Amino acid sequence: MSREETCRPNPSVLVGRSFRESWFIGQVILSICLLAAGLLLLAVHQRFGPLVLILSGVAGFSAAMSALVISRTRFQIEICPDGFLVRKHAGEREFADDQVICASLSFRPNYTDGILTSTTRTFDVWVESETEPESIKMVNRLAVGTADPLAPLIERITAHLYTRAKSALEAGQSFEGEGWTLHASELVVHSGRSSESVRFDSLAAADVFDNQLCVWKHGQDEPVLRIPATSANTPILLKLLRERIVVGDEKDEVPAGDGLGRVLFERKPGRPAMAALWLMPPAALGAILVAAVSALVCRTPVLLLWGFVVAGAIGLLWSLVLSQCVEFRVHEHGVRRKLFFRSQQLKYAEVDSFTYSAVRQYVKGVYSGTNFTLTFASWPGGKLKKLTYSKRLRNADAALEHLRDHVSQLIADRMQAQFVEGHAVTWTDGLRFLAEGLEYRAAGFLGRKPPVTILYSQIIGFDLHQGQFWLWTAGKKNAAVKESISQPNFFPGYLFLSRLLAARPGAARTAERVG
Repeated sequence: MSREETCRPNPSVLVGRSFRESWFIGQVILSICLLAAGLLLLAVHQRFGPLVLILSGVAGFSAAMSALVISRTRFQIEICPDGFLVRKHAGEREFADDQVICASLSFRPNYTDGILTSTTRTFDVWVESETEPESIKMVNRLAVGTADPLAPLIERITAHLYTRAKSALEAGQSFEGEGWTLHASELVVHSGRSSESVRFDSLAAADVFDNQLCVWKHGQDEPVLRIPATSANTPILLKLLRERIVVGDEKDEVPAGDGLGRVLFERKPGRPAMAALWLMPPAALGAILVAAVSALVCRTPVLLLWGFVVAGAIGLLWSLVLSQCVEFRVHEHGVRRKLFFRSQQLKYAEVDSFTYSAVRQYVKGVYSGTNFTLTFASWPGGKLKKLTYSKRLRNADAALEHLRDHVSQLIADRMQAQFVEGHAVTWTDGLRFLAEGLEYRAAGFLGRKPPVTILYSQIIGFDLHQGQFWLWTAGKKNAAVKESISQPNFFPGYLFLSRLLAARPGAARTAERVG
């Protein structure tokens, strides 16, 4: 049996850009609307009719060219036992796994009104050909909750490259990626004409944060190297580095004093925001001075009043800019917030209450962004210590969500320890974990209603939807619990509830609803 025949029974996977992408559909709709408007204007003998028809022709030509570009990116992939088959309009080409030189893998989330609707996965492989290496870019738009049809091929090629790299290093050879070279005892990163090398025996950790592969040395909080996670062979590099990093006993220990450990990622204000922050106060003062001088020269006191009005408007705008100019750092063992010369920090082990809020904003029915707020609170010695970070973003922030899950897991562990000892565990103002069930006090017009205990065995599902937590019980059509997810310690309690229900007898038959 030929190699090509072994590929035939495998289903083909269509890759490439989709004709359903919003920018292309927008072009088509625009051209149609302009055409209809132009014909209507001609029918009523308006002089702008020909101009609108010309614009519709330009929009139609643009849509046609876009359709041509999209069609050129679309082809089929068939996964073979030891390679893959590429089928395009020009014909078929077959490649073996041994021909793959390197590969890169990237994911881009797609949002609609701030809600994740799909992910664009790009798997780019470079293969040896008769003349020179060529790139085969495999792009798919994957809806939320759907499996990647190319996952078997991606896993196999990644494993093949890892095996080849490991063999090369064991033989004393180097393994190269995009912008870096891995040797038997060190990693060399190339940046322009300069290079920086780090020996394995000095490495403390390596991980991916903010779509970058970060490498840390022992005794240093800042990463010494940052490599784009989407560059060629980076997943293989991460696996090889983790195998070569010697983990000492100090890795899992919290640093003494105020040490928060390695910097994992940070959120800094942009340069335009910082420039506006420093320039606005002098501008407000200048407005008052100009108004004062003008009032004296023109002998019109009302000009001074207008100067204060302008300065007040600048001050209001400055306060809005100030709220977006906070520097927020996430460390291995805690978080730090800095505004100008004032700095706050809090270790995860000290956090007693954690609140995460993501509120989508709309202006006249049109989505304008999401306000994210993270609040860490602690009561050392009965005194409140609180650290808050707020940021307005267009879409979700995966790194902040990862931080939310990490802190929630730590607090959920404490909840579980208290629960195992037989104590009632407070979740929110209206929810408590009891030994026999979940106590719920529904919100009313005059405060909370009397408590009702919901047996854990009666819970059949729960859901997060539009900022609300919903919980259903057996025999009831309506939700038995409805609570806001923006309350303190909601997400830690949500995680603990998932653990409790998963530990019940027959838990596999109880499905958690996903919102």
